[in-house]
Amino acid sequence: MYWEDNPINLPPNTVVTGNSLRGITVNAMNRTLDLFHVNNACGLSFMTFSNHLAPSYAVSFPKKNNQGIAGIISRSPYVQQCTSITTTGGGMLVDGAITEGFKSMVLDSYTQYNQGGPGVKIKNNGYAQLVSLFTISCSAGIECAAGGQCDLTNSNSSLGDYGLVSDGLGEVEIIAKVLEDVPSGETQLRLEVPGVLKPYNGQAGYFGTTYYSVKEVKVIDKGSGYTSVPIISIDPSTGPQAIPARARAIVENGSVTDVTVIKGGTSYTQIPSISIEPPTAPGSTPAVVEIIMEPIYYQIISSTEIDENSTVTATLINPTLYPISKGTSFVLSRQSKVLASGHSFEYIGAGPNIRTALPIRNGSFIQQQEVDERNGGSIIFTSTDQSGNFRIGDGVIIDQATGTIGGVSFSRGLFAQITPLILALQ
Repeated sequence: MYWEDNPINLPPNTVVTGNSLRGITVNAMNRTLDLFHVNNACGLSFMTFSNHLAPSYAVSFPKKNNQGIAGIISRSPYVQQCTSITTTGGGMLVDGAITEGFKSMVLDSYTQYNQGGPGVKIKNNGYAQLVSLFTISCSAGIECAAGGQCDLTNSNSSLGDYGLVSDGLGEVEIIAKVLEDVPSGETQLRLEVPGVLKPYNGQAGYFGTTYYSVKEVKVIDKGSGYTSVPIISIDPSTGPQAIPARARAIVENGSVTDVTVIKGGTSYTQIPSISIEPPTAPGSTPAVVEIIMEPIYYQIISSTEIDENSTVTATLINPTLYPISKGTSFVLSRQSKVLASGHSFEYIGAGPNIRTALPIRNGSFIQQQEVDERNGGSIIFTSTDQSGNFRIGDGVIIDQATGTIGGVSFSRGLFAQITPLILALQ
């Protein structure tokens, strides 16, 4: 066991390796400072990191007033066969604001047992490739923010508060100009771009003004005395071709336990007012709800090469919701994104205290917190949960217990899917 006067600043091309993951523990003497500061082509392996507390991380780029002192990353720092064991501290921070080049780190077989602290965070256009990352009891297993992006493969998130989180966009990279009127429902448009960077897959943006839709209606007070489902009213939006939001209350035992957003609406420029019908029974109390909004961004699939007139044709993932006028600006930034393949979730939302979070200790999970897209962030994933249910994003969910395929895209029984195929083969 080693107690170190951290942060330990590693010059480029420096490798630190222990002789045993269980036998070598590096403890932070300065608990709120990062443990290791890594640079280009550095490597850490076969160690356990411990005793670091928020806001520190076990592994980070060196930072001093955000002056970019990590230098240019042409070969990513590599963490392999390591473990972070602490409470509020984090395992790895990839901050693209304080480095240049690829702004990246990679890892393989890195376990995060940070009870209430983050696992891996990638922000400010940073990038990471994560293989066999295991997070336990973390506040968020993996979080990409402010344009941070990562590829995540063969990994697991257990217990804690959130599994995968993606939050917002990075700094503005392109302000393009729409060259022709674009009708609603369109996915292709011609743009004039100001420089040598063309719109690319991984960017998202807005036309002229950022509009919002209703993401969630949160129950603040459940109220009491409801004998029927109350009507919820949400003010209409005022933007172009506005579609109002709609929501429905769920009542159990006389209280509003949840609210389902039926339509998020479009073209909101501010948080709309919401009202919920009060109960009429004597001595009853009205429920209190709160609206959570999300920005409407248009994601880029691809674009053509920039021609001699500085123009491109860009293709969008989501079609335009209203007509776009010629000359409108299209403001594009790198989108925070998690691309996760074969991820395993176990009891996410049960909290960071493993003594109370486990099912045998009456812990309960919150499936909605497995994947959390915030402020326009994107998470593309395939996953399996503790019940063996397989998900391809929100579009396709295979429920093992019921033998059905459901999700946003469709809901049909496996028997109905397979039987026609069997008959066709006979």
